[in-house]
Amino acid sequence: METNTQSFVLDNPQLLRGTTHTKTNTLTIPDTFICTLTSADETVFDFNYIDTYYKKESGYYLINDSITIKKTQRLEKNYLVTFDVFIDGEHTAEFATNCRTSKNSPYLKYKAINDTFCSGYWREYYFQFTQALGLELYGITDFHIAHDTNQNTLSEYKNLFLNSTIITEGTQYAPVQPVCVHMLANCGQFVISPARKATQATKAPKSDIRLTIYDKTQELEISNKPNINALHKLSGLEINKPIFRNELRIGKKPLKGVRIEDLNQQGIESLYRKHAQNLLSYYDLKTPVIQPNGKAYDKNRNYQYKRIDILDLTTFNNAELQVSKPETEKKSNPTQSIKTAFKINFNNYIIGQTDIATLQEFIACKNNYLVSTPTHSNDLETENRLQYQHLTKKCIDGFLLPPNPEIFERLGTIQQALFNNDIPPMQKPEPEFNLKPRAYSGAGRTVPKDWDGGEFVTSTGGFNQAEYMQMLKMIDNKYAKNDLKLVA
Repeated sequence: METNTQSFVLDNPQLLRGTTHTKTNTLTIPDTFICTLTSADETVFDFNYIDTYYKKESGYYLINDSITIKKTQRLEKNYLVTFDVFIDGEHTAEFATNCRTSKNSPYLKYKAINDTFCSGYWREYYFQFTQALGLELYGITDFHIAHDTNQNTLSEYKNLFLNSTIITEGTQYAPVQPVCVHMLANCGQFVISPARKATQATKAPKSDIRLTIYDKTQELEISNKPNINALHKLSGLEINKPIFRNELRIGKKPLKGVRIEDLNQQGIESLYRKHAQNLLSYYDLKTPVIQPNGKAYDKNRNYQYKRIDILDLTTFNNAELQVSKPETEKKSNPTQSIKTAFKINFNNYIIGQTDIATLQEFIACKNNYLVSTPTHSNDLETENRLQYQHLTKKCIDGFLLPPNPEIFERLGTIQQALFNNDIPPMQKPEPEFNLKPRAYSGAGRTVPKDWDGGEFVTSTGGFNQAEYMQMLKMIDNKYAKNDLKLVA
């Protein structure tokens, strides 16, 4: 393929402004940019906030002297309210608030429209908008890169793909990277993504990386986009010949940590080269590469074959995009240590090592409150006691109960002792009893079938017949026999 490296400036003041590209008779620009924003000062930034604090005039909300937004009826999947963003009277982006998933969700959606990518000012528009409204980037969710060329990548990929899947007498190929390919015969497209789980034949592959190859000239005849036609002409593409687009879609996960500042021309080239090149490359299985040992395989008997790159991306930025990952502070849960201390005191009370007053003082101490703010129905003290009631119930359910009458008694009365008349006392023991052949299924004490009533020892201690009968008598007296859950 003949190369012709050139620089050009998009200098049409009405259409193409201020961006310099250096390419090899190709054009590579953003095609879609969608991100999630949050408020920098934790303001609940929704439609009510906009309607309250920004002046409305002729259907537009005036953000500042150059930025206005207008509410639209456009439907968004995850947002209730949508706006169009205008900077100096030019429609630059779409904006959405009031996330459907939560009433006070901090997330907002920002999407740059396609025409802004032709101007080269799409990043500047983003910074103007977010700074004016006090918003900051939470994460980039979708970024498409359009790579247009006169090279017939659609036909070249089709030939390699068919020869890699259908065995013929000619050259056979294997993809450099395992891929999932979906052919859209009705519109002449190939949709390629890294191989994942098998997808249905009627659906395109699902992945955070997806490359679509199609005839852009044919698409422009239907869509009529003069901005794209002008870009093709300025970039040195031969507009009288077919132009093919290789469009890379990058989803949320591969863009984690990427900043808007990183998405200059060099960053775009780096992303495209990293994620697209292997998807459009094959090995020629009939042309092995001779290794330094004079053979077609290395010492581990790994064969190397000639690599065929459909796209020549040697002029693209080869440097790895430096992603700045913010350091996340580990958030400590202050209530967890309080719950742990309560469980220790609870266990000590059940086994008789402390009294009920210790637990009562622990719950009443404000430093041990499990809640920091009252609810709409309870004051702070009442809500705290309610939380401790739930915690006490969990401690009772999780306590490993040995056959001891005193422990039975404490477990049955502790809620009444701690919370007085807030809740009724426990009416029946929670654990299951297995009287044949086990004395208690949860404690691991097995009663031998030939047991004569004498003392026997288990892994967790021992008890004799008198203690065992006393326990059964206490259960019969305190609880109705029908309430017991016997395991045969």
